[in-house]
Amino acid sequence: MQEAAECQQIRSWMIYHLHNTPVEKSRDTIGQFMFEAICSKTDHADTAAGIAGMLLILNHGVGTQFDEYVSVMSDIGAFRAKCDEAAFTLMSHISTPQG
Repeated sequence: MQEAAECQQIRSWMIYHLHNTPVEKSRDTIGQFMFEAICSKTDHADTAAGIAGMLLILNHGVGTQFDEYVSVMSDIGAFRAKCDEAAFTLMSHISTPQG
């Protein structure tokens, strides 16, 4: 029950910021929240900045993905899965020789 209340609180907070704050300000605010959540709720604290940056680039300010963005951020299971996916992508990119 507490997780459902936390989910709703995060959802309401995000919707407020996405609708009432300029894009750059909301990107900073949500990015900071995302970074802290990655550090505390996933196994990817060492790559939290990269993951947060990737998720913000892919989702923030993209009107067509608004519902998915808010849903992923407010559902800890979906958030962890999205972070796992982003971490895999980052690690693949880092380990691939650039030429």
